[in-house]
Amino acid sequence: MNRRQKIIVAKFIAIIVITAISAFAMIIVKEQINRSEALRAMNLLSDRLLKYKDTYGALPPETYLDTILGDIPGNLRLGKLKYRAIWITLESGPEEIIAYSEREFRSISTTKGFIVRRLKGDAEWMERKKFIALLESQQSQMEKLSLH
Repeated sequence: MNRRQKIIVAKFIAIIVITAISAFAMIIVKEQINRSEALRAMNLLSDRLLKYKDTYGALPPETYLDTILGDIPGNLRLGKLKYRAIWITLESGPEEIIAYSEREFRSISTTKGFIVRRLKGDAEWMERKKFIALLESQQSQMEKLSLH
């Protein structure tokens, strides 16, 4: 191989490597944006639910959730949403989970987990093991039986 051919091969390899790194970085950024939008959608939804609670004294029924969900920007990124209003009582503390959605964002820093909203605070990302332990500690025997 002469010098010119070596330069062409080296430039070709450099372009391939840069393209691969760029594509990988774009995938990571896309997943971070999806996760961020899902958290934002959960916060917006929760704000509407808590406004209802402040107005009427109780969390809204699931039918209300279904009607407002379409108006929430980014609601499709939430996936299948589970709503626990029926299990929330007056004795429920601020750590009680009111809504959650299982999501898998393919990223280096994120694994399969849940977007969680509690009675107080913002929506948060929670790893699967931690979420399951928290939810099981909050569920009544009746709720556990109704899920099976």
